[in-house]
Amino acid sequence: AYIYVIGRLATVYIEEKSPVGNELFLWRVWKLASLYCASSVICFVLEFIQHYLLTWTSEKIATKCRSRFVGAILARDSTKFGTSSGELSSQLNSHVDRMREGLGERIGRFAKSISSFVSCCAFSFVIDWQTALFLFWCGPIYVLSAALIPKLSNNATKRTLKVSEEANGISEECILNVKTVASCNGQQQMIEKYARTLDSGVSAAVKAALASGFLDATTNLLYFSFNSFGIWFATISYHEGRVLVAGDVFAVVHLALAGAKDFSRLGPSLVAMMKARIAAAKIYETIDAAKDDSIERYATLLDPTRADLHVELRKICFSFPSRSLPVLDGISFSLLPGKSIGLVGKSGCGKSTIIQLLTRFLEADMGEILVDGIPLCKYDKKKWREMIGVVSQ
Repeated sequence: AYIYVIGRLATVYIEEKSPVGNELFLWRVWKLASLYCASSVICFVLEFIQHYLLTWTSEKIATKCRSRFVGAILARDSTKFGTSSGELSSQLNSHVDRMREGLGERIGRFAKSISSFVSCCAFSFVIDWQTALFLFWCGPIYVLSAALIPKLSNNATKRTLKVSEEANGISEECILNVKTVASCNGQQQMIEKYARTLDSGVSAAVKAALASGFLDATTNLLYFSFNSFGIWFATISYHEGRVLVAGDVFAVVHLALAGAKDFSRLGPSLVAMMKARIAAAKIYETIDAAKDDSIERYATLLDPTRADLHVELRKICFSFPSRSLPVLDGISFSLLPGKSIGLVGKSGCGKSTIIQLLTRFLEADMGEILVDGIPLCKYDKKKWREMIGVVSQ
């Protein structure tokens, strides 16, 4: 609306030959200026309401998603996670933040750009349909440019998110275990590992930035080119009588290009929405997996309280996903009812891992744990854990 008002204001200045002391001229300018001011106030109120509602909605969704994600982590066993605690923390923080950014103001800008394009094209067609039709093709070109940005940066964004998770996991584990790292003189090794992880994502981030920057530059070049040709074509229309007033020469060009320019702003919004979709997929992958784990509760399981508790480990092999070397490699032993057994070894040899296997917080890669000759997985997990007492060191 403000472009149309400015066009009318330009017409008043061009057509008035003697503005000095002309009260009618002042009245026409004051009326158009008041209309411009009123439209600004209306836009301010609508923008505020839009921003408030979208921000409130996105915050509510992010809060609910955080709660469900934390609940899903607590409901699942540690064996179900192939990631470190730092990566889970990264998913909880950075991924949910990306969801909030993509669901909030970006959606408002997306809807505003589309509505602005439709309304500006409609006004420009009313003023001069030939000039508007000439400039209309700038819009589809902007649409193509905006659609290519997320398409070209999709794989790079996924790679960047994955590298960010790994790097956050390394840094958080180093901070939480800073005494262990310092006692083993591993500061430099952890710094180099963290740097290598970050460096592996640089090329993907550069590719995404190059694609976005190239398309943005192309969009600006097209905008100024169409602007120049549009003014020239609208001037011919005014000369031939298709445009009735001089101010409409500027109005029809800038109305058509303003709507098309809004399509060039769809690119950042589409990228943010695409990142939000990818982040939401990873978040809900964990949430949905927790629902699948609950099916085990309804299975027919044996009562461990009625067993004689003859525990036997047969050729147990286990390794953590984050480590290349196995923790346990074919270990076997038996624990008879009423007897005691001691596990002795250096740090990292697998003593705590055996306890986690017995309590079913971890699952063996190979081998099996038997209780009275029956696999441990056949017993009720909850009752089995209630029978075990663990005192951590």
